[in-house]
Amino acid sequence: MGHWQEHYSDLGWLYQTNITHDGMGATQVMTLPRPSLPAPLALLYAMVQGPGDFSFWWKCGGEGYMNFSVSGGESLFLKTFEDVALLGWQQTHVSIPPGYHTVTWDCYCPSGTVCVLDEFRLVCTYS
Repeated sequence: MGHWQEHYSDLGWLYQTNITHDGMGATQVMTLPRPSLPAPLALLYAMVQGPGDFSFWWKCGGEGYMNFSVSGGESLFLKTFEDVALLGWQQTHVSIPPGYHTVTWDCYCPSGTVCVLDEFRLVCTYS
């Protein structure tokens, strides 16, 4: 996979080892309590080359959620509806068509929310 980039206003994606699916490390976005301000969005994106099966593990706690899309296409809404510490990890698989594509997560993070991504994999399906 290509280079990872992020875009944010007052928060960002951080590498950490406390909340992971594989026990090694994951990327996380978390906001601090900000009672009177709107919840920020944090974007994470990378370039991938298909065709292939792209998968990742994720968690969102509290009121947080993520949207995932490939090259600006239809978004997948990712929400656990439970506390991130109590609910198990969710895995998502997406088919990547031939060519170069941008995979994007936009994370809505209200006050005190944690969203975590782990184990990004692209399995190429060249014939």
